[in-house]
Amino acid sequence: MAAGSGSSEAYPFTLAPGSSDGKAWAESDFNSGHQKLPEDDKRYVAWLFRLGALLRDQFLPGPEHQDRGYFLDKLPDHYHIRYKTAQNRLDYYLYGYPHGNKPKAFRSPNDFFPHLLWIVGGSKDKGLCSCQLCNPEQAKPSWWPQPAPVPAPSAPSSIAAPRGSSISTGTAAVSATPMSRTASASSVATKPAPAVKPVQQPMGAVAPAQLKTIPGPVATDPSTHAQNLAPVGSQTMATPQPDDKAVFREGEAVWFLTNPTWRLGIVLQKLQPATQDGRLRYSIKQLAHSLLQLEPHLRPENEMRPFLAFSVPAVNLPELQNTWVRNAPWSQIVAKYAQDNPSRQELVGVEGSKKALIEIDHSYSLFNVISDSRSSGGKLFVRGIFLGAERINVGEAVRIRLTPQEMDPAWPKNMPILMVLKEIFTAKSGETDGLFFTGDIYRLEEIPLQQPVVQQTQIPSAMFKEKAFRDGIRAATGTQFQWVPVLQNVTKDETVIRGRFYETSRLMAILDQNKFDAALAKREVEDVQAYLNNRADSKGVYVGRKNSRLEMLAGAVPDEFVLPLPPSIQEAS
Repeated sequence: MAAGSGSSEAYPFTLAPGSSDGKAWAESDFNSGHQKLPEDDKRYVAWLFRLGALLRDQFLPGPEHQDRGYFLDKLPDHYHIRYKTAQNRLDYYLYGYPHGNKPKAFRSPNDFFPHLLWIVGGSKDKGLCSCQLCNPEQAKPSWWPQPAPVPAPSAPSSIAAPRGSSISTGTAAVSATPMSRTASASSVATKPAPAVKPVQQPMGAVAPAQLKTIPGPVATDPSTHAQNLAPVGSQTMATPQPDDKAVFREGEAVWFLTNPTWRLGIVLQKLQPATQDGRLRYSIKQLAHSLLQLEPHLRPENEMRPFLAFSVPAVNLPELQNTWVRNAPWSQIVAKYAQDNPSRQELVGVEGSKKALIEIDHSYSLFNVISDSRSSGGKLFVRGIFLGAERINVGEAVRIRLTPQEMDPAWPKNMPILMVLKEIFTAKSGETDGLFFTGDIYRLEEIPLQQPVVQQTQIPSAMFKEKAFRDGIRAATGTQFQWVPVLQNVTKDETVIRGRFYETSRLMAILDQNKFDAALAKREVEDVQAYLNNRADSKGVYVGRKNSRLEMLAGAVPDEFVLPLPPSIQEAS
């Protein structure tokens, strides 16, 4: 198998025999013009290499694997690729999905990858698969507003093409380990998770990157442009926005370094820099279980990571598989696995923290309820939310997943797509309360310097800063950036919210300083959002709303623990 050029080796992933749910559809079942792609075609091979890279990131997260090429040696049985000609281009589709009256297609390797993970995991329950075909978007309630398309700028646009990559091959082999899924708690129904986006797991001996200040031009003070976007019906002052100089926020779940390993904790307090390097420091409560007393840790930003920067490793203790962390028999677990051994006690605590964060990832709690909104058609409007690991306010931007119908295939794949939040609310959706977000959706576009920029005055300062930073890096290449409106006043449910939007210049310097510096030297910008998982990517069951952030931590902290949130946050019990 060969593709591209170069001398480095590539390594195959081999599926276990019988690892497929594919169906051998008859040729007459396919639409005319959908031709079968030969397996030796370079585009067929490109799909296998892309799937191999995704499998590598999921199963081989160590740094020694990141510079190696991996490929899936063959598609699951009865899966194959077809192509058709559309508007002077070739479109490719993966067929073999077994359900439905006619063949349904996956449109890209990324589209198929969640289903491939489900196949590898050996489950027979389609409800546990997070791909778009197994779990399409659920029907919306009758009150759901229709999105209003925003006219494109009148000036012509020029979209920068994504950078290409070369592929080379070799002969060494590596086998993929079947993925095991966490068992569902019997009292809670499973809810389809968003599509899996594998991200490197924390490794025990990884040294933290050194934080550097990255210079960049500042055209104007972005705060003069940001508008306070309060929900409809608000008669009170808006929630103060978090300090945009701080990457992490009180109450958020984070990874932090305890040499040489990474641990999970909750940010208690932001502290002013103690040294001349200007780094903020944070007080962090390490998560474990309710019987383990641990003192808070002090860590600078460069020894921390957002929870979504790493994947949660599998929970190893069988006693935690079919229960909530708050209900686990911790006395029995500690007696069985740790007794009086401090090192083993900490390892049991690590298991508790992993289980707790998986539950937190699939839950949320609300704060700062808006007056008199409870009677507004059964909706409850709030100004902020602890959404999984992160804390998000109205008026901020969040990473979002659009449907294929809302996207244009011509858009570059390496540019952020964001929603500026106008409203956060709960409302009845069937028999339960659903969580919803209303706002305006934008995408970032690279255009020639001579092209006039359409100014956007109702976006958060973080989006202005992102544009200014990228403009400074790319100006020498003759291009600049603008935020292009996509949809206005659109309402989405929680499953499409990927997480907080982080400025590239702030977070990339923390995640991978060397790679960031190398990209800047070439006047390139890697979108830091590509280095993050999405909320609810972890393998767990849907939990839903909790009354408070502290309730979301129950079982992972001592019973007497008090979470000191800022006074601007009034939780909605």
